[in-house]
Amino acid sequence: MTSLNLFIGVVSYSRTQFPVSQGPQGLGQQLASELSNHSGIHTQIHIITEDLDKSGVVADRRTVQRSLTSELHAEARYSKYISRPKYIKDGLRLGARWAMRLKHSLNSPRPQLVSRLLNIEASHCDLMKRGLESGSDYVLILEDDAFSTQLADLANGISGLMNASTTPAFVNLSESFSVDKLGVEHLLTDKTDTPWQGDDTRVVYLASRPITNTVCAILYSREFLASVVQEMEALPMEPVLSIDWKLNVALMNLYETRKLDGLECWWVEPAPIKQMSMHT
Repeated sequence: MTSLNLFIGVVSYSRTQFPVSQGPQGLGQQLASELSNHSGIHTQIHIITEDLDKSGVVADRRTVQRSLTSELHAEARYSKYISRPKYIKDGLRLGARWAMRLKHSLNSPRPQLVSRLLNIEASHCDLMKRGLESGSDYVLILEDDAFSTQLADLANGISGLMNASTTPAFVNLSESFSVDKLGVEHLLTDKTDTPWQGDDTRVVYLASRPITNTVCAILYSREFLASVVQEMEALPMEPVLSIDWKLNVALMNLYETRKLDGLECWWVEPAPIKQMSMHT
């Protein structure tokens, strides 16, 4: 069997609430060591610890307002894209979100919010490009609040996914929101030919179209990541979208223009990685 290469990128910054992620006890470093020492996968790792935004976007009140509106438009488009089955519930949810949007039009969040979104996006994009430049077969991008107590299970599972008989375009490895809350359970089917290779009981699912559970922990194939980077670079920097929504917009664009035909999106449930900021 040919040895595979994995690039691991960790998105962090100087004022993070999770500084352990930047050192040897962080998930990125520990996972790299586990995969290299026990799974025969060659790993490279790069950790972002500073702000990288060079977009030139001015973070003021108007920028915040445009950002909030743009996010709601992206969310409404995404609801149609995934064909949420609970139409009334989804309509009420979106209505409540627009009501909150009206409140924010009078009491705008601080402009620092936009600056943070720009820096997070810059870090993700930097790591994506570094992953491509590394020549690795796969690229795993982790945010610094990614957490797992089952390192061996995670490493063995990732190794199994990378060595599967078919190549996934990308794999969702984290849980930020439940599948039920995301409204995507009707898009997932058990991928019986690709069992989870870790020690814990998990199921690998095939999604009928590319969908994400935030960007806390996603494993990308090299081929797919190249398409994602190209599509994301074609999107405008302003109005500012969070990286989660920007990736979803890129995926919807790629899917609707049939540029993802033949590529598979996989999910692992229950997820081997938790997003600490969402579960504390």
